[in-house]
This record gives sequence, structure tokens and C-alpha cells, in this order.
Amino acid sequence: MAAAGVRPFVVQETNLAGAPCLGVCGWLLCHHRGKRDASSSPPAKPQAAIEPFDGKLFIQAVDDLRVGNRKIVLCGVAFTKSQSLRAIVTDAARRDYQGLALTCKPVGMGTPCDGNVATKFGDAIVVQFLTSDGADFGRQLAENGILCGQPAQADSTYRSCLSGS
Repeated sequence: MAAAGVRPFVVQETNLAGAPCLGVCGWLLCHHRGKRDASSSPPAKPQAAIEPFDGKLFIQAVDDLRVGNRKIVLCGVAFTKSQSLRAIVTDAARRDYQGLALTCKPVGMGTPCDGNVATKFGDAIVVQFLTSDGADFGRQLAENGILCGQPAQADSTYRSCLSGS
């Protein structure tokens, strides 16, 4: 007989409603045991640096440039004027520069934008344009008012449209 205040040992019935859950959880643990999670996967291989390349300038629009069938974005300069001027500026750029032979120096290879911008922008390669005599063509485009210097990308290398041009 049990002493006062002490409960006798009683075997309780076990509820097996959670058994299917345990079975599924056990299966998941065993099934995924040998698989790696994303944090333990090997690091991605670094992409090879893009080398400088040559080609002729093709101007689809003042803000859509191609050289040698590659879509490019000029580092340090951009078309930031009113969109109402886009067609006029595109026509002027085509008239003066379409077909110009250029060397494209990708960002990271000694451009004014190194360390400030990525090497790619979407599917476009970010480059500095150099003419056949080695002159910086982006500087010429900024001086002629076609594009505007972007100080956040290339400090004061190129003339900003905000500086009175």
C-alpha cells in the first residue's frame, strides 16, 4: 500500500499518434545525412579576368553601346540628361563616332573606375574606351557634352554635367 502523499507507480498508456511524424523525420534524417548543405559546398571558381579587346564602335543608342558585338558600359561617364534629348544626342554620337576603332580596357585593368564599380553591369562589360592613339575616348565624350562624368565612379576624371557643361 502506498504511503500518504506518495502516488503509486502506474504505467500510462502511450499515445502513438505522433509515430508517423517520427517515421518521416527519421527518414529525412537518414536520406539527407550524406548531403552537404549550401554552407559546406566548395566555393565557386573565380571567373577569369576579361582581357582588353578591340573593335569598332556601334551606337544603338547613346546609352546602348557595343564594340565587337559585345555590349559595353563606359566607366566614369553616362547619359544622364533628359530623355527628351536621347534621340538627338544619339544621332549626334552616331554621326561623329559610329564605326570608330577602339580598344576596350575592362574595369580592374588600370581604369579610372577600378575599385569603384563592378566589372559587369547586367550582361554588359564595364570598360574604358581608348582610341588608336591611346586617348581616353570617355573624356572626349564628356568634353563634347555627349555623356556626363560620374564622380562616384571616377572622381574628377571626366567632366560632370553638373559642373557647368
